[in-house]
Amino acid sequence: MMKITDKLLAILMPNKSVNHKIVKFKTHAVINYTDFLRDGSPYNISTNYGDWNVELLKYKIVGTISKYKEFDFDCENYVEKVMNEQHYQNYNYKSVIERWVKTKEESFISLIQSKGIPVDKLNMKLLILEKHG
Repeated sequence: MMKITDKLLAILMPNKSVNHKIVKFKTHAVINYTDFLRDGSPYNISTNYGDWNVELLKYKIVGTISKYKEFDFDCENYVEKVMNEQHYQNYNYKSVIERWVKTKEESFISLIQSKGIPVDKLNMKLLILEKHG
């Protein structure tokens, strides 16, 4: 589990995983999902995150980002528009020329990378969670 911002977390998941759900109990929560065996057979998994299980009670699933950087959610609310609302902030820039990117998805990826999460090297899906309340 990796902290992106005070309100966002990222969790590495198998790239073929689907049907992600936070299952909440009175004192803790776990993440359930479906993955697939090599022969294509689905199987269900319940994942325990140790000390994070209590913290998960405060979160909801926003969506996922595939290893190909495909988003299944709108990340507009999590990044900043700049330059007269024509570009988005690059949170991982190294020179002034790189301060802006054209898409909200590029901006969100740069936000994740700025926290040391090597998105380009991952062969897994990122499950994105947001703290509520």
